[in-house]
Amino acid sequence: MTRYALISLFLLFSVALHAQVNLQGIVVDASNGTPLAGAVVTSTSANTITDATGHFGLALEDLNNPIQIKHLGYESISVAVKRPNQTVRIALSASDTELDEVVISAGYVDEVVKESSMTVDIITPSHLQRDAPYSINHSLNRTPGVYMHSGTLNTNRITIRGMGSRSLFATDKIRAYYDQIPLTDGSGNSTIEDLDQAFIERLEIIKGPNSSLYGSGLGGVVQIRSNRPAYGNTSLESSVTMGSFGTVRWLTGVAEHNDKLSLNLIHTETTSEGYRANNEYNKAQTGITGRYYLNNDSYFNFISIYTDLRSEIPSSLSFDDYKSSPSSAASNWNEARGYEDYQKLISGLSYHYTIGKNWRLSHSLNIQTREAYEPAPRPVNIMDDELFAYGTRTVAHYRSRFWSFNGGFEWFKDHLSFSTYENLHSPTSNGSVQGGLINEIEEHRSFLNMFSQINIHPTEKINIEAGANVNFTRYELQDPFRTDETNLSGAYNYKPIISPRLGVVHQTLPSLNTYVNLSHGFSTPNLEQTLYPDGSVNQEIAPETGWNLETGLRGNKSRLSYDFSLFHMSIKNLLVARRTPEDQYIGVNAGHNTHRGIEASANFLLAQFKNTALNVWGAGSWMHYQFDDFVDDGEDFSGNRLTGVPRYKSSGGLDLKGDKGFNANVNYQYIGKMPITDDNSLYVKEYMLLNARAGYSNSIGKLDYSVYFGLNNILDEKYASMLLINSFTGRYYYPGLPRNYYAGINLKYRFRSIVN
Repeated sequence: MTRYALISLFLLFSVALHAQVNLQGIVVDASNGTPLAGAVVTSTSANTITDATGHFGLALEDLNNPIQIKHLGYESISVAVKRPNQTVRIALSASDTELDEVVISAGYVDEVVKESSMTVDIITPSHLQRDAPYSINHSLNRTPGVYMHSGTLNTNRITIRGMGSRSLFATDKIRAYYDQIPLTDGSGNSTIEDLDQAFIERLEIIKGPNSSLYGSGLGGVVQIRSNRPAYGNTSLESSVTMGSFGTVRWLTGVAEHNDKLSLNLIHTETTSEGYRANNEYNKAQTGITGRYYLNNDSYFNFISIYTDLRSEIPSSLSFDDYKSSPSSAASNWNEARGYEDYQKLISGLSYHYTIGKNWRLSHSLNIQTREAYEPAPRPVNIMDDELFAYGTRTVAHYRSRFWSFNGGFEWFKDHLSFSTYENLHSPTSNGSVQGGLINEIEEHRSFLNMFSQINIHPTEKINIEAGANVNFTRYELQDPFRTDETNLSGAYNYKPIISPRLGVVHQTLPSLNTYVNLSHGFSTPNLEQTLYPDGSVNQEIAPETGWNLETGLRGNKSRLSYDFSLFHMSIKNLLVARRTPEDQYIGVNAGHNTHRGIEASANFLLAQFKNTALNVWGAGSWMHYQFDDFVDDGEDFSGNRLTGVPRYKSSGGLDLKGDKGFNANVNYQYIGKMPITDDNSLYVKEYMLLNARAGYSNSIGKLDYSVYFGLNNILDEKYASMLLINSFTGRYYYPGLPRNYYAGINLKYRFRSIVN
């Protein structure tokens, strides 16, 4: 009997071994694909922790029970493994309550936010989903130190710590990247708001000239991460959102993520009749983003996004029209039926690979094309331009136990053909009429950034970051329109600009990190700023440069996380646009400016039980920006406040994530009064917006669905959402939207699901 008993035990043991499955996997950040070390992976019978490369192995006895994955700073998830014989790739999304623990790659250096000496804010998918899916302006305006003027869906200007407030109708002095591919053209202009929310996983905003690896823009750097599908899923998605003023946004998307390929194909169409006269908006955007894995050590990233936009321009209003008839358009723009029409393509390909245990390298290529046509009333006239730009970026990264090094270069060149025609519109012409050619200019601008940065950890509690960027900028003008002595053709160079940076982070307490850094930055003039109204070149205009000193702290205690920073930035040769009596602009250097401020944010998990969480948050900024030494056209503005920027800004709200898919939020935004003119004789009043949104999500088999409803400006506040500063015509104000709503439904069908 003993022999048969031993045989039986052996057979039972063999069956038990056969029943167990050893699951292999990797846990990564859903936004940038960075492997997450220290993630806890738990099954019903065992648990493990991911290693330094994010990998784990776990014995499973029952495939019917899901595994749990947790990591500090990320949303915990539960996944059901369908095919355990393959290495599963599990992506975690950033948690809104512990953002200081999130891994960022703002300078190609993968580091936890709290260990960085840069001031970084993260806008997560949850932050974006507090608002309608066709705009990001509210999310940006809830960020300390950031303010987005938004005249219409296509007329915007983003400022960071006051930088960019003097540009006219676009965002400059800020470097913007989408998956390491530049969104900023050779003149420094960025159209971040062009991207539909469907293409965005999250935004990482580096404030001030703190990123030596990205050209040291004075305003900062905005890193946009593409949306990646969950591993093991093939899905088809469709949604529609409808809102006030005839606004409709359609989305169709296809997603696939297998062992070799991660792919998102998205098409959106957004149309609106607009709140104001001459305010129709039509934008179609099609894009593909993805990653192809060659093996465990190398992969390709690729993006290609095509935008086709035609949008009418109501322009700014005088105070009387702004108060009595805010839905009207400026009379001259209405008469000319002014609009902008452009087609734009942004494409990029990057290759990332690992050599041994210490080296990582990346190479990227990118191209941008744009064809734009903008009929505007005199004296702006009709503008027609074509842009073709291309560039490359190479970064090498070395990491050892106590230090790491990053070095590389970014080269970019664009070719801009710019023509201006007379606009012969009249009250009886029913819109713009193209006349004779006024001027024709071709600009070829190129820059080279060479950068390096070293991170040293002399102790476990101290991190030292030191880096430098060297910039070489050159532009060449060709003027085929003029053949006499006024011809502008020629090459122009700026002197090389060296921008160093030094930062130190210290773990003062187990849950508190403090940091201090000193950094240098610059911004070069764009094409419009280098030309006088008669078309001649202003060879005296210089790049603006500045030094930034800041200190701050980040911490978390129990259910509270917080971030606090103070900064002082001294700027020389601030670039501003001076408006002439002919309603045209010239670029000038505004002497010396000082930008100092305080920024703070906090998040508190007020209540949590089962699958329900109530979160309260707040953010605020004190922004003291002034002209120290600014004499312009015989007038002395020294000591005055910088125009177009509020002194105070705050926001706050409640987020509810309920059981069974219910979610809701309510939030406010307060913007203080702003000077409109350099002499500070005219201000726009302060305002506060109250917004709310509620939604419900659930699944029926393989079909996921969600419905949502939102209400903006609940109190129907009358306010100016954008300013045109120093206007000689007195038309300063872009009226903000009155009380408005939106509602939508989203459907996603999962054809295949390896990991749910």
